[in-house]
Amino acid sequence: YRVITRGHINIQNRRSNYYKSRVIPKSFHRYSFGMVPTQYTVKKGRRLGLVIYGSDVEITQRPFYKTVYFLDEGSVRLHLKMK
Repeated sequence: YRVITRGHINIQNRRSNYYKSRVIPKSFHRYSFGMVPTQYTVKKGRRLGLVIYGSDVEITQRPFYKTVYFLDEGSVRLHLKMK
């Protein structure tokens, strides 16, 4: 595999970088974020994968308690710009 690009969002700052929103347990929230633009050609017959994970071990301060995330897979959208 090859990492083509990355993107991130702080789940408390889903409205803007300057406003923290409360994360309500057992409820779904809507997120949208951009990826770092790159130029990469995917060869014919190959597939793209999208990896979503809950924390960045180099940056995120992890809480003392266990955090569980749920993702509605049917709601995930990836928009690609083709040339």
